[in-house]
Amino acid sequence: MMKKVLLLIGLLFFAFSYFQSSVSAYESKNEYINFPENTQRTRTKTVQLPFVDSIQSVTVDNGNVSYDLNGDMMTLTVSNGDWVNREAYYDPEKYSKYATTSRTSSSNSFPSSISHSSDGHSGTISKSGSSYVISGSYTPSDSKVVERIDSSTSTGYSWVDYKCSDGSWVRVDEYRTADKGSRSYNAGGYSGTLYYVKHWSIRSYDQRTSNCSDGDTARWHNENNILFRGTVTKPAVDTRTWKQDYSGTIYKGGTSYRNHTYAYEVVVSYEEHTLTGSVYHTNKWKNYHDSLSHPSDYFYSGEKFLLLADVNNLYEISSVHVDFIGKRIDGAFLELDTLLTERYTGSRLYDGMIYDSSMSDPKTLLDNEDVYFLFTANWENGESRQQLVKATIIDNVFNRTSLYRTN
Repeated sequence: MMKKVLLLIGLLFFAFSYFQSSVSAYESKNEYINFPENTQRTRTKTVQLPFVDSIQSVTVDNGNVSYDLNGDMMTLTVSNGDWVNREAYYDPEKYSKYATTSRTSSSNSFPSSISHSSDGHSGTISKSGSSYVISGSYTPSDSKVVERIDSSTSTGYSWVDYKCSDGSWVRVDEYRTADKGSRSYNAGGYSGTLYYVKHWSIRSYDQRTSNCSDGDTARWHNENNILFRGTVTKPAVDTRTWKQDYSGTIYKGGTSYRNHTYAYEVVVSYEEHTLTGSVYHTNKWKNYHDSLSHPSDYFYSGEKFLLLADVNNLYEISSVHVDFIGKRIDGAFLELDTLLTERYTGSRLYDGMIYDSSMSDPKTLLDNEDVYFLFTANWENGESRQQLVKATIIDNVFNRTSLYRTN
């Protein structure tokens, strides 16, 4: 008995004090998710939105945000945000430009890369393609075998002077040319050394006689042709001017920034739905009330109260039940409860009914005032939510139908 009294007191307190401030079963909420400052510009975070029913908006204070909702778990991805802090440093390659230039040379020899400066930019650029001739020509070297005969008037002669003494010729002097040596050659652009091959006499005389007197003099004279032969060469003649193109990127220094940090605040606006309870008429009484333009929460004592609960089924539902309290005309309170039934497996809708024969008994009719239905939903994860629904008793079925029954 004491337990029922306490329950009655609790329901009355709930009905008369809590009802006006009870939370709607559908409630708009804002969830604020912070991404603290760090160097990652793109980040993800998963948050739980208990009993989420629909997403109204997802906004971020800077950059972009996208989301994926799986049940009550929302995965947020933020990106392309504005930097919060950064570190300045000198960057020698802050600015760059593409540069081309060329070099010329009398020889086909160019370095693989060169230093180049332009408009405050500098750097090393490399060969672009192969070198090529822009002027002049090239004549290759040549060689040939040359023979030369030196005559007696040049180097191919010799003589011997004699003097008669005691009836005989005595040699007193002589001269011989170096006819077996070598000769330098330089003609027609060719040069080299010619070497002795052979010689032969072309003219000679001898002034000596068979008999001589003391004091007589005489000369023996001989003239030769001398053959010299050798290979002479003509050097190559190169008047070409070569050109080599260079290209590449050169740079100019300046201030750059690194180690940027980013921070985001995301606001998720969503509608939370836990439990929506409603009390409605049977078809017969609905039609009757509609004919009188009554509000939907007007009832007659003796009607059946049909119950419907729309329960968020993001989580597995354990039970849904309704506690009823109403004041009777005899001053007592009628206290009932019922367990609602799942409309079909996996449904979020639960149905039931509140009715008691005392509601149709003329001695225990419900008084003409408000009655209350406390809907309670319990989930397997331990969550529990309640919603209070009010109906108003405006009369009884006897005054309307003179029937001792309800339907």
